[in-house]
Amino acid sequence: MAARRPTGPTETIDGTLTRLRHTTDDGMWSVAELETADGRLITVVGALGVARVGQHVRAEGRWDRHAVFGRQFKLEDIDAQLPVTAEGMEKYLAHSQAHGVGPVLAKRLVGHFGPDILDVIENTPERLTEVEGIGKVRLERIVGARKEHSHEEEAFEKVRRFLFSYGVSKGYHARIQKKYGAEVVRRITANPYSLARDIHGVGFALADNVAGKLGIRGDDPRRIRAGVLHALDAASSEGHLYLPTDELAQRSCVFLGQAVSDPQVRHQIEALCTEGRLVLEPAPEAGHAAVFSRRAHNAEQAVANELHRLMDTALGEDVEPADMARVEEGLGVQLAEQQREAVMRAFCEAVLVITGGPGTGKTTLVRAICQLAEVMEFQILLGAPTGRAAKRMSEATGKEAKTLHRLLEFSWIAGGFQRKKDHPLEADIVVIDEASMLDVYLAQAVLCAIPDGCITVFVGDVDQLPSVGPGDVLSDLIKSDQVPVVRLDTVFRQSEASGIVRNAHRVNAGHVPERNQRGATADFYFIPAVDAEDALDKTLRVVSQRAPSAFGLDPIADVQVLAPMKKGPVGTEHLNLRLQALLNPPQNDRPTGPFRPGDRVMQLFNDYDKEVFNGDVGLVKHAAPSGVVVDMDGRDVQYARDEIDMLVLAYAVTAHKSQGSEYPAVVIPLVTGHYVMLQRNLLYTAITRAKRLVVLIGMERAIKRAVQNADARLRFTRLTARLEL
Repeated sequence: MAARRPTGPTETIDGTLTRLRHTTDDGMWSVAELETADGRLITVVGALGVARVGQHVRAEGRWDRHAVFGRQFKLEDIDAQLPVTAEGMEKYLAHSQAHGVGPVLAKRLVGHFGPDILDVIENTPERLTEVEGIGKVRLERIVGARKEHSHEEEAFEKVRRFLFSYGVSKGYHARIQKKYGAEVVRRITANPYSLARDIHGVGFALADNVAGKLGIRGDDPRRIRAGVLHALDAASSEGHLYLPTDELAQRSCVFLGQAVSDPQVRHQIEALCTEGRLVLEPAPEAGHAAVFSRRAHNAEQAVANELHRLMDTALGEDVEPADMARVEEGLGVQLAEQQREAVMRAFCEAVLVITGGPGTGKTTLVRAICQLAEVMEFQILLGAPTGRAAKRMSEATGKEAKTLHRLLEFSWIAGGFQRKKDHPLEADIVVIDEASMLDVYLAQAVLCAIPDGCITVFVGDVDQLPSVGPGDVLSDLIKSDQVPVVRLDTVFRQSEASGIVRNAHRVNAGHVPERNQRGATADFYFIPAVDAEDALDKTLRVVSQRAPSAFGLDPIADVQVLAPMKKGPVGTEHLNLRLQALLNPPQNDRPTGPFRPGDRVMQLFNDYDKEVFNGDVGLVKHAAPSGVVVDMDGRDVQYARDEIDMLVLAYAVTAHKSQGSEYPAVVIPLVTGHYVMLQRNLLYTAITRAKRLVVLIGMERAIKRAVQNADARLRFTRLTARLEL
């Protein structure tokens, strides 16, 4: 999983490194405490280079918010200076293993020589024997260690000058030094493209720039290989697990430019496969050969293997009619025959997929499964890919549901998921909701952690937007015909009259939504727009005037605008500013920062300390330059000034960001300027987020484009084929 890159402005902080909490074996990543002059303790993370505890440092970086550990300063560069105080020097000697001095001896040395102890070590080392406990052997060890550390510092400065001369920003220097050690110049000169492979954050463009300055030709095999790997990585960001050989060659040629030919690229693809960095395998079901990255291939194969394992080891258990009667009594509902069958199959199948659109009873089924697990004394675990989806699951079932990361006990410090094959989950049945949001890597992690004999149930709407990450796991499971599937295709009577439900199914079937309903029960409306400006004006008017007056809705608390994109006149960024100015103008001239009392805001990251999660929406109760207080579902959550970057205005959000959430009313602006994002599953997902009202505002061509464009979700994957083996 790629780490999220901080997006805030670069800052510089001066202070003293007081504590090293954790460091990786290679020193590429550390967690340390930095104390500023005013006594603040700041957690800094990243490569410390030659900086040691006790040294005064100037740290350059950006603030970030970690989902578990809170606010941190992500290092991009760090300059270390020798301590000038006795206390600082004592810490420096005691904690810097480079000097072979422990805390007790460090105290003696500094007590005797003061903060100038390093000058003594370097220039008059024989004087060290004046301190009790230092004989000839220890004297030689201390002097030798100091010389070695000095050489390390000199080498680091040489590396900095070399990297600067080739256009590598200082944010990467410490990481490169730690990775390559004394071999920096040789390794980069031999193959600058190794930077893109070995150093997190260094992409092809930067490595290519270094290569150009080193005189490497455009058709050099090293450049072609790096371009191929970059093209495959870019395809992963589009959701693909592999590319057909022809398409990978074509994309690579376009990316690398006229300096390379198709035969040259194909030759290097073959070489990368021979070396094992890429995996080439036939995909007869698709009529081409597939090229995977090693990681993607391993992940997809692992998902298939784990599913086969679970289907071989989980036997399930028959459900007695009396138990089902107790479930219905506990729920206070009479389940339909299809629902009853689905609940029983959840306990007699090893792996089961339950899929269906709005109004088909998925939530009722999850509640019934939880009830039956209690009746049958099964230990059940509930999980979902996001915090907001897990929260909805908890509210619907009355039982604890966790994000999958939390369920698997993810830890940056300990190194990834702690629940895995050798330390599996403790459960008889695991239910995963919103399974359409599962990418292949998260699916791999979950399935590896499910023990033999445990039942696994995937619940989701396969017609919604697929996962942000690569793969199309839920769809592939269903298409394989190897995993039992319950398709909920009956819209229950209480939902039949809903225009929201009816039009969601129309869109999913490839038909444009119905025109406006009439009557007191109308809940779906279409308002045509001639262009983007017209759509913007009508969106603002519907949110601020028409929806509140006609339906008694609070325009801030109840109405959510869902747009396909962030940018543009009808993108979320512009919409948020316009809606804030319209619905919540400033009440006085006093500055409050980016937010005002009454603003609708969204949480961007999981914060377990505050118990707020990515996608949670709240209303600002108090705002000042020093921070804000947000009402999150009736609970006041405080954000200090340096925590405000956890929030964004949320009068309008993207349809992707809305996955797993529900809102009383949804307004959906669609214009041709959204062309690249106009997809059937995006419009379908947006419509299904509403509980009481949908207002679709848009250009006829844009809506037809979205409804007709059903191919956008197709991704290159082979999970279906692997399951069929």
